[in-house]
Amino acid sequence: MPDNHAMIQIRKATAAEQSQIRALVIGAGLLPTGLDWRRFFVADENGQIVGCGQIRSHAGGPELSSLVAAKLHRGRGVASSLVRTLIAQQAGPLYLICRAPLRGFYARFGFVEIDDGMPEAVRRKWAVAHFFRMPVICMRRSV
Repeated sequence: MPDNHAMIQIRKATAAEQSQIRALVIGAGLLPTGLDWRRFFVADENGQIVGCGQIRSHAGGPELSSLVAAKLHRGRGVASSLVRTLIAQQAGPLYLICRAPLRGFYARFGFVEIDDGMPEAVRRKWAVAHFFRMPVICMRRSV
């Protein structure tokens, strides 16, 4: 009996996928800044981009950013597969900013909430979010 479940492949993004990455990020309500396809990995299901995420380099440490799974693909392991791929790219500490309810999701990958000691660029994003009363936290994964 044939398997009707599509296989999702995590791979590096291509230039042609820049607009799809942007649409996913905007659709998830994330800020569409710093969306350079060259830093992204995508979740590809039969040629359709159903998730994405990137590592942004900052002085003081890299940031896992723009992690999105398409609405219809949430709860199917897309974001987890992307996180595992992205953290495998980093040998040292890795930072992220997320909505507070996602604390438990990222904790499964070794991230812990922090209030200080983050790279300046990450601290600025965190401070802006707090200024606008967005319920976000900063987390760090140490290796």
